[in-house]
Amino acid sequence: MQGLHTIKSRNVDSRKECVLSITHFESGHAVNVMPDTALMQGTLRTFNHDIKKLVKDRITDICNYTAKAFGCEVELMLKDKYPATINTPKEHGHIERLTKKWFGAEHFSDGGLPGQAAEDFSYYLMERPGCFFMLGTTKPGQKVNFLHTSNANFNDEMIATGGYMWVRIVEDRLNTSILC
Repeated sequence: MQGLHTIKSRNVDSRKECVLSITHFESGHAVNVMPDTALMQGTLRTFNHDIKKLVKDRITDICNYTAKAFGCEVELMLKDKYPATINTPKEHGHIERLTKKWFGAEHFSDGGLPGQAAEDFSYYLMERPGCFFMLGTTKPGQKVNFLHTSNANFNDEMIATGGYMWVRIVEDRLNTSILC
């Protein structure tokens, strides 16, 4: 596992976005017995196809050579689940304009972008122009608890705000008025 963590620092240009995380390790059930098998799982996120291929090749090499060095066998399954979520500039501009108009400029931020969330929406963006955006549901003074973490806590008070934003998007796109 330690060898895998060196891939980013040793093989990928530090100016390029790339995240490799080993998020699951499972092996054995007793403290005094060497297990016959182990399972490791994780995620790889990048916006660059060449970097993705490089990292996958390095994962394969490190796993195979480490197993061979210790007289073990490895079965490696690298699955491509989600492509990068890449917004199109025009649609990003729509969201920026509408957010500033209806919520105020202080409520719009594209800081921290690009983000590396693995997201189903990325499949839509491969077919049609669009913009994946987040509402910013953290309450002022509250610690940020990201989705897909053990301490995630969705702010239900933001449901109406999200609905309001979607109505404004529909109005803008259809050049109509639904709300007063």
